[in-house]
Amino acid sequence: MSSTIRQVLSRLVRLKTLPSDDRMLETNLKRSLSTVELIAVGTGNMIGSGLYVLTGVVARDITGPAIIVSYAIAGIVALLAAVCFIEFCSYIPRTGSAYIFTYVVMGEIWAFLIGWNLILEYVISVAAVGKTLSSFIDELCGNAISNFTTEQIMRGRDLDLGFIEPYPDFVGVILVTLLSLFVIGGVSMSARTMTLFLFINITVICIFTIVGLRHADISNWRDYGGFAPYGVSGIVSGAGTLFYSYVGFDSIALSSEETTNPRKSIPAATVTSLLIAAKGGHLIIQGDWYAILPLLLLQLAAVFSFLLIPLHYKAKTSENYFTMKGVPLTPALSIVFDLVLLMKLETAAWIRFVVWVAIGLIVYFSYGYWHSLERGREETTQEDEHENQQASCASYGTLD
Repeated sequence: MSSTIRQVLSRLVRLKTLPSDDRMLETNLKRSLSTVELIAVGTGNMIGSGLYVLTGVVARDITGPAIIVSYAIAGIVALLAAVCFIEFCSYIPRTGSAYIFTYVVMGEIWAFLIGWNLILEYVISVAAVGKTLSSFIDELCGNAISNFTTEQIMRGRDLDLGFIEPYPDFVGVILVTLLSLFVIGGVSMSARTMTLFLFINITVICIFTIVGLRHADISNWRDYGGFAPYGVSGIVSGAGTLFYSYVGFDSIALSSEETTNPRKSIPAATVTSLLIAAKGGHLIIQGDWYAILPLLLLQLAAVFSFLLIPLHYKAKTSENYFTMKGVPLTPALSIVFDLVLLMKLETAAWIRFVVWVAIGLIVYFSYGYWHSLERGREETTQEDEHENQQASCASYGTLD
């Protein structure tokens, strides 16, 4: 009984087998992405619906004008996590992002849970993009789309359930489907499309900034509860929500096997993308000179990290690897800050997380555990060893 339990536990934490270092860069995918294209992919994933939608919601309900500080905190925490990502990407330039890193270092069950939550992350991101685009189009059409859907399709009845939309968003589904076609077209087409949308985003942000400056009113910081009407708790809680605006940097790691030189391009692209995204947040929220000091500090930190990248490489078998400095302080700070932000998330977010993880565990133990590729490799290795032992015994018997 005890041996069976030990065997099950050992399989839960079995590590993924990687190819040798000289074969690490071998892949069936086409390596075509340059550093500039990676920057476009990362920045395009960060400057999107999260920046446009969350900024107003968080400022109204959670932070007030202190959203500036919340953005800076979220950006610094994202920067610390990104630096850790960069080193992993340098040593393990394989597609899979946090999933593959966890599989190599911590084991199968933890990697599955990371991958399972990555699915949730991307599902939520896609839903947010679709809903944001359809809402903006509906607003431009004078709510004609939502009114038509409610009256003609829903027969005047709304789904008043509280946790889902009152009517199906067909426009959002169509838009997401169209965008998916670009993804199916290959990474090069996706990168070019992302570059185009990034240019449009930056143009919109600049227009928004110019128009918004005419309506800036510093009295809003004195009235309605002051600069931080919800206190420090609101600032930290807002940072936890706004962290969503920076999670796009992991899409750079997902492109490792499609990057021409991942060990050089990914560090530069990650930090540059965070710097551009921070600048976008700065332009969106606006304010007087002392209002943008926290974001300027974030940008200086990102620039400092970018300048230090060439100094952080060390030679190893004729390849260059990015090595994070300040270990274990930097990853420890990243973990602590992440935990603080997690503790300030709403109860509903934790409920959704627990339910999703529970479903994932059911899927893993009912299917994943029994069909793991690593388990298949282990069984094949054991069979080969058994056959070799039998062959050795047979040869000894022949000699006798």
